[in-house]
Amino acid sequence: MQTRSKQECYEAITKASYQGTKRNFDFSMYVAIHQQAYQDMVRLGEPVPENKKVWDFLQGITDTQCANIKLNVLSNPVFMNNFSQAVNYMASAIDMVMRNASSSARQIANMNRNENGNHHSQNQARGRGRGHCRGSNQGRGRGRGRFGRGQGRGQGSVVTSWSNGSNNGRTQTRGYSHQEWQKPQPLSKESNISRM
Repeated sequence: MQTRSKQECYEAITKASYQGTKRNFDFSMYVAIHQQAYQDMVRLGEPVPENKKVWDFLQGITDTQCANIKLNVLSNPVFMNNFSQAVNYMASAIDMVMRNASSSARQIANMNRNENGNHHSQNQARGRGRGHCRGSNQGRGRGRGRFGRGQGRGQGSVVTSWSNGSNNGRTQTRGYSHQEWQKPQPLSKESNISRM
């Protein structure tokens, strides 16, 4: 493999950036870019000091989830003067952060599914309850109409009951329309008129 020039090595370090794990780029790939550049610099006879390696490495990390990890490295003299140890620590810390984030995301998704399921069950129960109520109202409407009670009220009809000798003393019932009710009707003493 052909060794790059110093300029190419520095450009690779400067352009390298870690903004969080992506589909085609993760933290290990970011580390490999720096390691390869520093190895090439050694071959060119210009090794990079450990503290500069760590500093340049931290500068390229812009993922907000790594902010506290970067502070821990900056505040630790051992990490700041040992590139390998700093990289190993950060790799472990970032892996832990990603695991926690993934677990939290699953918990939130499960909570949302449970809440949506509860709302769906409640809506179904309400829908069934309303359906029964409507059925009851329809049943009452049909019952009244069947005996002429509901229609009698709406049309102002009158029900007249009477008895005479021709029907063996049995009471007979007849409905009158509003127009018939307006006309005077001869009634016997035994007539019993009731408005419904």
